[in-house]
Amino acid sequence: MQQNPELNPDQNPQVNPSNQTFINTVPVAGNTPQGSTTQKSAEKSESIVKIVQLIWFVIGFINVVLALRIIFLLFNARSSGFTGFLYNVTAPFVMPFNGIFPVPGQSGYYFDTAALVAIIIYSLATWGIATLIGIISNNEKSA
Repeated sequence: MQQNPELNPDQNPQVNPSNQTFINTVPVAGNTPQGSTTQKSAEKSESIVKIVQLIWFVIGFINVVLALRIIFLLFNARSSGFTGFLYNVTAPFVMPFNGIFPVPGQSGYYFDTAALVAIIIYSLATWGIATLIGIISNNEKSA
């Protein structure tokens, strides 16, 4: 004889129409091989997200420094102290893009088109790399 689940708080069986009693069991993450795999997958996803965030942070910092270079050169800031340091640090990032466009300017004031092109190219390259990492990490999950 089965007891009514509402009358006995110690038991919580589910009764189906065929008079069979079932007890709900839910595996806890980490207690089963599937749970540990899911946990490892979640940790891997978190590390991938952190790597992508780090890549975006680095390129964002470079872009800010390049934008400062554009502003300082636009207003003809003297190449001493901080500005000299800034020009020296950003020179390797701008060098591959020198000479693509003519440098418009007059009497020391000029717009650094190479730095602007560098910001655009580095941002697009970073977007492509971050997207590729996302695609690769999603394919590994589905495999």
